[in-house]
Amino acid sequence: MASVSFPRYHDTLGGKLCYEVLKSKRKEYYDFISSQPKIASLLYAMDRAESKEDIENMIKNNDYLIFDRYISSNFIHQGGKISDDKERENLISFLSYLEYEEFKLPKPDITFFLYLPTEIAMKNKEEQRLKDENIKMDAGEDDPVYLENSNKSGLWCVEKYGWHQINCFDDTKQKQKTPEEVLEKILKVLAL
Repeated sequence: MASVSFPRYHDTLGGKLCYEVLKSKRKEYYDFISSQPKIASLLYAMDRAESKEDIENMIKNNDYLIFDRYISSNFIHQGGKISDDKERENLISFLSYLEYEEFKLPKPDITFFLYLPTEIAMKNKEEQRLKDENIKMDAGEDDPVYLENSNKSGLWCVEKYGWHQINCFDDTKQKQKTPEEVLEKILKVLAL
């Protein structure tokens, strides 16, 4: 089993550009969170296209490849900037064509949406920042409206595209599920 996380901030030109607009000291100048979704998506798509050979090698040499944020993340985050369902569908069609057809990136066999309520996600990020002052939050992680819209877009994609939603917050216990509990849910869906 192998895994890869995107953006690859230090490995590709696209990843470095994502870092510049999301995490650098100059991130405020770019206003990337408010940028036009198609244009914003191109940096992430570029990062993945540059990673294609690495992805293909990981697929070839492993039984499973887990993507931590892949093309579907663009659907969620850039789709969250669009309130009209038809416009969001058009964006997702464009992104699917660009990355799967033009760039020939592999399609995932299954997509999981790990759902965490926005207020819990923001609290977690703040706790991380307090524990380690070197952690750099990206522009979206500091914006509750952006995060909430991304969450709504993710839930919409679950319904529209048949993704598997994994709830990462236990409402009855009022606490976040452990990584082991989340993994257990994923393995159950995969029947492993």
